[in-house]
Amino acid sequence: IKRKGWGVLVQPERNINIDIVREFYADAYSTEGNPIERVTWVRGRQIRYDRDAINTFLGDPFEAIPNELDAFGKQVARGNWDHNLIASYIFKEGKIDGSSVRFKRQDLLPEAQMWLLLILHNIIPKSHTYSAPMDISHLLWYLMTSKE
Repeated sequence: IKRKGWGVLVQPERNINIDIVREFYADAYSTEGNPIERVTWVRGRQIRYDRDAINTFLGDPFEAIPNELDAFGKQVARGNWDHNLIASYIFKEGKIDGSSVRFKRQDLLPEAQMWLLLILHNIIPKSHTYSAPMDISHLLWYLMTSKE
């Protein structure tokens, strides 16, 4: 986390105004058929939460090329994941097979459990943290193997 410059993600603001948070999420959606704009309005102010805005918030650790996918985005687009390799890095031995569509947090190695909690609380928020869809295992693997 320190190496990636993500300390701010694990030390969240302690004084949170729940009404402002609700307003952010109430307006942060796309209408059917329209692309997600990654912008919302809170108390009359426009708040961006696109790649560049998040990168700036984190202190610009990533040199983004405009209109180009990063390495993870390119891998997602290709879709040719080595699931056996990923499983060997993040899962306890014998806890996952090739037909799984979800996984339990308890089946992950301890370091992967920590990264999963960071992902599910800060990157791809979920209402629970005891399980996740298999596509999140790809992001876990990227984070744990120090990919971009």
